[in-house]
Parts: sequence; structure tokens; C-alpha cells
Amino acid sequence: MSVSITAEINLNNLADIVQGMSPGKALFQIECCVWCMLETNKRNGEILRVLDNSLREFYSVVWDETALDMEKINNSIHDDEGIEYGAEAIALILAILKTEFDAVKRSKKGKGYDYRLVRRDSLLFQQSARLEISGILRGSNRRVTAREREKLDQVSQYVESTSACVIVIEFSGFLAKVIWANG
Repeated sequence: MSVSITAEINLNNLADIVQGMSPGKALFQIECCVWCMLETNKRNGEILRVLDNSLREFYSVVWDETALDMEKINNSIHDDEGIEYGAEAIALILAILKTEFDAVKRSKKGKGYDYRLVRRDSLLFQQSARLEISGILRGSNRRVTAREREKLDQVSQYVESTSACVIVIEFSGFLAKVIWANG
């Protein structure tokens, strides 16, 4: 099956996208993402299917293989941590590619969402959106839908006037679901 690629998600661009993310943390998230992909038999350049309402797009996910020590990755990453941070690596870049926002900032603990999508030239959080990310290593469509609902309920508990975006990454089927909720 031949598909038209919408864009490339280059994992090596992660530190440039997330304001304040250290190169070390970016590398760790990239390593987690690569670990998730390899655990589910995905390779460099694999095509990620992205569903955003009725829109279906395809993104090629790539990384610099020479920058990673796969033996260290396989010996140091655990399932829960690897899945969470691996999903974040893809979702953060995807959020920038799919929106008018050009940066993300980590939210404070207990806010009900992981990040805030922002414009670099905007003051404080004017013109921003909340971003909640979830990862599943191996899951059915039913599990992905249940996670979508769970995360939408989570971001809806906190009343804010900004929109919220939930991105669920499922690695075995290599799928990203993007769901928007208005504030």
C-alpha cells in the first residue's frame, strides 16, 4: 500500500521544539521512543498513521542511528517509563507540526495535562492550548479509545478557557490519535 507522506517527524529536533528541555532529556526521550519502536518491530523511517477527527495523515518517523547506543538503551529502559517518554517524543513534535503553535512548555504537576502549546512570541500563556499525552506499547482499538476518553475526562476536570489537545500514541499499530476539546 502506497501512502502520501504528510511530513517527517525527526526525533533529533526534539530539544529545539521544547523550550527549556535539556539536550540530555531530549536524548533520553528519543532513546525511549526508539526502544518502543524496536520493541514493536518498527524501524527507522516507519510510517506513523495519524487520525485527527476525520483527517487521516501519514508521517515518517526518523532519527540519527549513529547518536544512539542500542545496548545501553535495551539495558536501561523499563516499560512504563519508556512508553511514557517515548510517546512524548513523537507527540511533542507532532503537536508542533499539526498546529499553529511553535513551542511547548512543561506544565506544573497536578494541572491535569502534561504540556502547554505556545507561540514563542506570545506573552505568558496568551494564545495557548493544553496538551496531554499518553502512550500504549501494544493495545487494541478498544484500549486506545478507552485511553482517549480517560485523558479527555482528565483535561476536562480543570476549567480553563484554553483548548486542550490529547494525543495517544499506540506503538504496535503505529498510530497517533489526536483529539481536541475546547475550553
